[in-house]
Amino acid sequence: MDLAELKARAQAARQFDVAIGECSFTLRAPTRLELRQALLRHDIDPRTQSALQLAVLQRFLLHAFLVGWMGVRDSDVLPDAGNAPLGWSADAVPLLLDAQPDWADELGSALMTAVHDRAERAQAEAKN
Repeated sequence: MDLAELKARAQAARQFDVAIGECSFTLRAPTRLELRQALLRHDIDPRTQSALQLAVLQRFLLHAFLVGWMGVRDSDVLPDAGNAPLGWSADAVPLLLDAQPDWADELGSALMTAVHDRAERAQAEAKN
């Protein structure tokens, strides 16, 4: 297996889907390094983070780790934009999350749960 295939498979192993209504979103759990980089970039101390800091971190993680969707429409971003499918792009992620804050909260919660679960698994494996 070459390095590109190995990288793709490692990323795919961290992906999971979340359904909201008729839409399906693909998220990828960040690695420990990626999470630490986000904490440093946004000057957040995980031991003393406030609820506001956690919400900001969650949103920025979504910008980076919401990696696909199906069923999203132009009208989900702008109500009078029509019902055409909105293809996933990194540039469209913030637009959609701004337009659908309840979706952002649900997706952010799912991503943070995945981060937590991944950290617990790593700790359990380290003990073995």
